[in-house]
Amino acid sequence: MTAVGLLLVALCLGATQVHGQGCAGGSCFPSTGNLLVGRGHMLNASSTCGEFGPEPYCIVSHLKDLKKCFTCDSEVDSQAHPIQNVITTFDDDETWWQSEHGRQNVVVQLDLEAEFQFTHTIMIFKTFRPAAMFIERSMDFGENWAIYRYFASDCERSYPGVAIWPPKQVDEVVCDSRYSAIEPSEGGEVIFRVLEPFIAIDDPYAPRIQNLLKITNLRYNFTELHTLGDDLLDNRRDIKNKYYYSLKELIVRGNCFCYGHADSCSPIEGVRRTDEETSKIMVC
Repeated sequence: MTAVGLLLVALCLGATQVHGQGCAGGSCFPSTGNLLVGRGHMLNASSTCGEFGPEPYCIVSHLKDLKKCFTCDSEVDSQAHPIQNVITTFDDDETWWQSEHGRQNVVVQLDLEAEFQFTHTIMIFKTFRPAAMFIERSMDFGENWAIYRYFASDCERSYPGVAIWPPKQVDEVVCDSRYSAIEPSEGGEVIFRVLEPFIAIDDPYAPRIQNLLKITNLRYNFTELHTLGDDLLDNRRDIKNKYYYSLKELIVRGNCFCYGHADSCSPIEGVRRTDEETSKIMVC
């Protein structure tokens, strides 16, 4: 079990102890949880290895090992790496999502069934973190999108004109270079918090702050691979097979907007809800 998994166990146990007490004083307030749990069917990737037949790949951190190259095949359970593998479980088996090799622009997208409050996300990668990526959100089921943050090993080259981290205002869009280094080659993290703890907030319930937290969709855009100096235009198989995005764990922390009507919320499949309808499907 990963360290993040152990943390989630502790958080879930804490939430269980207080569940059902949130309405005792009148208004109800759902506890924060991983919004991906129970919503695997709402998570999609624009590229997944092995979807169009067996696809060979090599793991750079295994290049000194006797076995360093493997096969991804969506038709074989033991060789499949769908995006749903990134959702935290407490199984001992290591699973991950993996994109097709050699593809620079890949999108992972979460489409929620209602309006939610999003606080932070944690990504743990199986291989190199992206050399450049950005996270964006929608508040209207994908009609309009706004960027939360850029990440890049070289912000000025990848996203010219974008301000450099740290942000000076709570809603300033910046580029962060702390999570895009080529090391480590396995297990690297990318962490994003909607509200940075070092920025003072006078009124957390102000519309400006509440709108920052509000999402119906969340999108991770990977735009540049680390390639160790190789040229991805080189079509030799031993070059491209080493470079792809591979994510072990994705956590999206938040809670549902229930407007004081419920202390918990569950996934509702195949529906989109207005504010009034959302309050009717919560649990109090």
